[in-house]
Amino acid sequence: MLYPLRSHFEATGDRRVLDLMTRYFKWQSTLPLDAIYPGSWQKWRAADNLDSIHWLYNRTGERWLLDLARVNHERTADWAGDIPTWHGVNLAQCFRGPASTTSRRATPYLRTAERVYDTVMALYGQFPGGGFAADENARPGFSGPRQGTESCALVELMHSHEMLVRITGDARWADRAEDVAFNSLPAAMTPT
Repeated sequence: MLYPLRSHFEATGDRRVLDLMTRYFKWQSTLPLDAIYPGSWQKWRAADNLDSIHWLYNRTGERWLLDLARVNHERTADWAGDIPTWHGVNLAQCFRGPASTTSRRATPYLRTAERVYDTVMALYGQFPGGGFAADENARPGFSGPRQGTESCALVELMHSHEMLVRITGDARWADRAEDVAFNSLPAAMTPT
């Protein structure tokens, strides 16, 4: 929900969005640590929240948001070690997570995002169009060029590429987003 709220603010300047997001993140900052992303999908996908914390900080300058960003990062699944989930949408959405911790270009976090992407693509990126094989999960033995993927994984993969362009300024991520957008995504939609 934070992404559409951000889009609404950017289109209209409606300050209620900043107020709502500030109240939400203040509430989140009161939670005990063990209640913040206790496991499963919210832990794997927590970097989306981190991106919105940084977005709000860049508009309000509220220093406490940087503390919340640190806690958010610490409570997010560790993508720097082993890949914590092989679910296709989670992979497409979450590999960008480490890069969301910084706006600097040359950091270990950026290298982590690149390493996870390269690992997934080397194992499951054999079909043309910029995506990777994961009809539900990426799994050994199901990596050929005719293996499917979910539409939502393609959209999240494009969003990850777009975010990484913004964070790094590296045009390779834009090329990758374009590859998925023009080759894989249209085939995943009905012609209506």
